[in-house]
Amino acid sequence: MSVETINKIAVIGAGNMGGGIAQEFASHGYAVTLIEIDPQNLAKAIESIKTNIQLLIDNDLSPVENVDSVLENIETSTDLQEAVTDVDIVIEAVFEDLDLKRNIFADLDKYCASHTILATNSSVMVPSMLADATQRPEKVIGAHYFYPPFLMPLVEIVKGPQTSAKTANVLNEILTKIGKTPIVMQKEVIGFIANRLEGAFMREAITLVDKGIVSAQDIDTVMKNSIGLRLPTVGPFELYDIQGWDLIAMAAPFLLGDLDTSQDFPEMMKEKLAKGEIGAKAGQGFYSWDQNKIDAVNEKIMVSLIKIAKWRQ
Repeated sequence: MSVETINKIAVIGAGNMGGGIAQEFASHGYAVTLIEIDPQNLAKAIESIKTNIQLLIDNDLSPVENVDSVLENIETSTDLQEAVTDVDIVIEAVFEDLDLKRNIFADLDKYCASHTILATNSSVMVPSMLADATQRPEKVIGAHYFYPPFLMPLVEIVKGPQTSAKTANVLNEILTKIGKTPIVMQKEVIGFIANRLEGAFMREAITLVDKGIVSAQDIDTVMKNSIGLRLPTVGPFELYDIQGWDLIAMAAPFLLGDLDTSQDFPEMMKEKLAKGEIGAKAGQGFYSWDQNKIDAVNEKIMVSLIKIAKWRQ
C-alpha cells in the first residue's frame, strides 16, 4: 500500500481526540468513518467538529472554505465490523484501558482487510502491548496526537519491535500530506518523546515546590516568562548548539548532580491527592478553580495556539 492508494480512514472513539483526528483527515478530502458505541457521543463529536472547523475558517487556518465540505466526508457508525471492512488506516482513540484496546485490535485484525494499518493514539501504551493481539504485528503502530489535534502539529509515530519500515513510512507520508509535523521513533519507549521531556520537567518543578524553594505560582511565572517564550521558535539542541556545548559542559557538573531523580511523587503530592486537591475538576489544586476560570485558561490556550499556527504559516 502507498499513500496514493489510501482513500478511507476509520477513527475509533468520538472524544476530543478522535473527533479532531477525524476532522483533519476529512478536511483534506479523505473519507472518514468515526466509530463510537454511544450515538449521543457521535452527535456531540459532530457538533464539536463543526465548531472547530468554523474556528479555523475564521482564522484563515482551514484548507476548506465551508463546514459542509468537511462534514460530507465524515460518516458515523456504532458498528465496528461494518465500519472497518474497507478502510486503509484505522486510528484507535479510546480511553487508556489496555484490555479494551487489545480487544479492539483483535477485532480489527479479524474485520479489516489484510493491508490495513492499525494505529493507536495512546499516550502511554507502546505498540508491542497491542501488536500480539493481532496476526499483523508489522502493521501495528503508534500515532500519538496532542490536544487539540486540529491545532497541535506534532504526531509521534511509534514503531514497535515488529512494525515494518513500510508501515511507518506510509503513516509518516500521509500525516505530512495533511499538514502534520510527524516524527518517527525508531524504538518504542514508555511515554514516547514529548511526555518524557514533560515528565522530567514536572518532576523537577514539583521537587522545587516540595523543598520550599519556590511556590507553584512562581514556577509558572518562570516558565511563561523565560523558557516557554523560546519554545515555539527553537528546540533545545538548536539552542545549545548556538550557546556552545563547551559552555554547557562547564555548567553541567554543578547542575546535573543536583537535579531530582526520585521515582515517586513527593509526600506533598500524596497529601494533596489524599485531600482530593487534584486540580481544576475538583475546584482545587495549586490554584482555586471555578468554571469561569477554567474557561478563561482554555480560551487563552486556544488563542495562543491560533496565533502560533498563523505565525507558522
